[in-house]
Amino acid sequence: MSDPKSTDRLRRVRGLSKYNLQVDTSPQFDRDESAKLFENDLIITLIKTKNGICAAILLAHQILYDKKHVDYVNINHLSDRQCVINGRLLKCVTIPEQLFWYFDLNECIRECISIPGALIQCLTLPQPLDKNDDMWYPGGLIYKIETRILKLLIDSHWEKISNLLAKFPVAKSTMPLPYRLADGKPGLLCESANAENSVDDPTSSKWICFTCRKSIDKKKMWLHIGIHIVKNDVSSCVCGFCGRISHCSIALQRTVQKTIKVISNCPFFFDLQYGRARKISKSSPCTNVPVECPICYLVVWKYGWKQHQDSEHEGGQFEKKFLETVEITEQEIKWMKSL
Repeated sequence: MSDPKSTDRLRRVRGLSKYNLQVDTSPQFDRDESAKLFENDLIITLIKTKNGICAAILLAHQILYDKKHVDYVNINHLSDRQCVINGRLLKCVTIPEQLFWYFDLNECIRECISIPGALIQCLTLPQPLDKNDDMWYPGGLIYKIETRILKLLIDSHWEKISNLLAKFPVAKSTMPLPYRLADGKPGLLCESANAENSVDDPTSSKWICFTCRKSIDKKKMWLHIGIHIVKNDVSSCVCGFCGRISHCSIALQRTVQKTIKVISNCPFFFDLQYGRARKISKSSPCTNVPVECPICYLVVWKYGWKQHQDSEHEGGQFEKKFLETVEITEQEIKWMKSL
């Protein structure tokens, strides 16, 4: 019989233990626990691969809250910063008709993927295969999900977490991701995400510029976008990391060391050294850093400050010291245009 007090979901639901997978036909199921995530529950997340963003189906191997191991977490606390799920990736296959995806709970990658709780969604445990299914084998713990359902789930999940793109985990080259269709092509890709972002290979040292489609070194993309703005190739109010409008958020955080840290959900985000970036030099003349408006406290990019001032605070009074920090000098423009 299943232990109704067990925090091992496989044992409660199917009479299975993560230590000894033995089938028990007990019908017991504690419905009050449906609003919690337990170890060995099935979860789905989105992950960056060389083929773009795709779905990853995992077993919740370990649940951490505030860096401490817990047996379960309430679903409404998954989005808490302190919540991290270490999951083991399941191997999934599909058949030539591609109407269903099959995954075997006995076949998972031993190496864990660490995922912020906000990026995961619980996957309702479907019924295991019966002996009449061609994919069944003795001792296997195989489940199947309709491809149609999975695609809907992937797109809806993207809508919920697209603002957290910068936090998406990156698949290692040793991981079987993205999952493959019967003909070997990538499967379970998040088409909405890849259409919106054209995310490049996260293991590559270069990104493709959204404006000119040139391949640019990741650490030089910020400078490259600054050049586009100065040359009027794009609007001055675009994201300073990727050059797009209304896609990315930007914020400033003051650290305990009294330095300023830039935070963004931009897929082209990198650790911009704020103090160094504000200083002009011939080799790196761009000073397009985020600045906080002293009137409305909105954080905007320096190169877009004039547009913000004219559209939101026409006639507003600003301190001379602040205006000096957002000034773009002729020398800076000259050096930028020469690159």
